[in-house]
Amino acid sequence: MIEIASSLSIVEVTGRLQRLVGGESTVVSGRLVNSDLELVRTQRVGNSAFRPQFVGFVKQVAAGTVVIGDFNLSKRTKAFMRRWFLGVGVWVVCTLVVASTAHMPLLWLMPLAGAALFCLGAAFLRFARSYYRNDEDWLLTLLSDTLEAKGRVTASAPTVTK
Repeated sequence: MIEIASSLSIVEVTGRLQRLVGGESTVVSGRLVNSDLELVRTQRVGNSAFRPQFVGFVKQVAAGTVVIGDFNLSKRTKAFMRRWFLGVGVWVVCTLVVASTAHMPLLWLMPLAGAALFCLGAAFLRFARSYYRNDEDWLLTLLSDTLEAKGRVTASAPTVTK
């Protein structure tokens, strides 16, 4: 989780964030609904659904306001990739069954094609992560500058609960 602390009031922080996402900015887009925040970097060329977006919320604390969130793929992209990998898994299992019962040597290429599609999806995710590697730092800098929270951005590893 990422926390960006600010000494400003929650009204001032939400106002600044609303101006950031609601303006005619060509560098960032997103939305702020109640206290839920979504931000993604935009540019003229090179935008895709695989660009990381900051998803979080604004919370008032005793010392001011904290924006808490993390970087993820969009919900639609996650759903698409989940279906992609699930479909490839079903393809591999079904073609393994057919190839093992049909006694045709060329049918054994079908599960390999599924494995290649799986690798293609994983490689595409890895490429997107590499291509957009600077977006997270850029958005964190933009958020901390917007909230005047220089030097107070903290990142922590997610906690695992059993």
